[in-house]
Amino acid sequence: MKQYHELVQRVLDQGERREDRTGTGTLSVFGTQTRYDLREGFPLLTTKKVLWAGVVRELLWFLRGSTNIKEDLAQHTPIWDAWADEQGELGPIYGHQWRKWGAPFRTHARDKQPETAARSGAGIDQIQEAIQLIRKDPTSRRIIVSAWNVADLPHMALPPCHAFFQFYVQQGRLDMQLYQRSADIALGVPFNIASYALLLMMVAQECGLTPGVFIHVPRRRAHLSQPRGGAEGAADAPALPAAARHHCPEAARRDRLRRHPAARLPAPPVHPLRGIGMKFELVVAADEARGIGRAGGLPWRLPGDMAFFKRVTSEAPAGRHNAVLMGRKTYASISPKFRPLRGRLNVVLSRQAALTVDEGVLVFGSLEAALARLAAFTDLAHTFVIGGGELYAEAIAHPGLARVHLTRVHATFDCDTCLAPFEDRFRLVTQDGPHHDDGVHYTFETYERA
Repeated sequence: MKQYHELVQRVLDQGERREDRTGTGTLSVFGTQTRYDLREGFPLLTTKKVLWAGVVRELLWFLRGSTNIKEDLAQHTPIWDAWADEQGELGPIYGHQWRKWGAPFRTHARDKQPETAARSGAGIDQIQEAIQLIRKDPTSRRIIVSAWNVADLPHMALPPCHAFFQFYVQQGRLDMQLYQRSADIALGVPFNIASYALLLMMVAQECGLTPGVFIHVPRRRAHLSQPRGGAEGAADAPALPAAARHHCPEAARRDRLRRHPAARLPAPPVHPLRGIGMKFELVVAADEARGIGRAGGLPWRLPGDMAFFKRVTSEAPAGRHNAVLMGRKTYASISPKFRPLRGRLNVVLSRQAALTVDEGVLVFGSLEAALARLAAFTDLAHTFVIGGGELYAEAIAHPGLARVHLTRVHATFDCDTCLAPFEDRFRLVTQDGPHHDDGVHYTFETYERA
């Protein structure tokens, strides 16, 4: 995770030595920022162990509005143990502020002053209010959730470190920026990055948006405790792991963003090397000269071939579905009334960060990133690459290509894009035809890797 390691190096190179309340001492810098694009992978640090189950359980604990570690947290996420009182209580910390801002809270054993605020009602559910704003007023500059309630600070076991976060909607994607007043780069920050990236994914799914960029701003100071300094920066960082998509029923997903226990945990992020082993297929029509298109479109109109394409890419066992991967130009060439392709997970590959796509369409920067993410989708039956020319060429060279569905058009057209050779590594297993439309003959051929 290059961004994180650059931050570590900056603290090591520029950090000011400061004493702290623990007596350990820190190297401290002010006003750092890192950006993690979730379309390129999930920002889980891979050069040190991050307790994924702890990340998930703590986040769900926050989302339930809980503040007591005995409520499904102590045995899984022991980092809060030292701050809790004998009953396991931490006071009105994150969960209370996120889901019940302003609601009464009993006097905490560690209060430095008695509770004097006269408050009534159930409080403000900031998470639900943020979701409603995203849906109804996505350009609002007030889509903010804050844990920094000054009136409650004396009653908290520990004041919030990750103090507040803001959502930003643009072109079908949801971004998030987190402001963190104090951040231990080696110990806490990898955990915080993973937690808020997961929250961004959950809220984006709830709102029907694509998870975008997570921006982390340790606002107050980013620091390294001196005995640990540099440990995470020593190893070479592999690429970002892909986030495992967690499909859950509508009610279950809403529960995660409300106050009820989750039925099961999201799957952990998947290392990108898993995508290399993922098998996928290719669907293409080519003429006798291997021409496949001109000016971004097809030079022929073959209704039988279109029906074949729909059948091959749509057929899946009950309860499962297929994915279709395409380049940006191929996606744009599809008529808006047919876009996205129905009954299939549409995936667009593009290096354009601000690409506009229809709701429900996933965007990745590369074939490898897409395959790595899709490898975690347990309800996918088949994955098909459907164009254009550059993506076909990359797919044909990829070791994961298992099958080619070729419509061989028995004619020659004026094309500016051609299909790369593949037959030397594949064997013909089925052949159906010839068929014909408007005097043009064609044959359906299926090839499998030899």
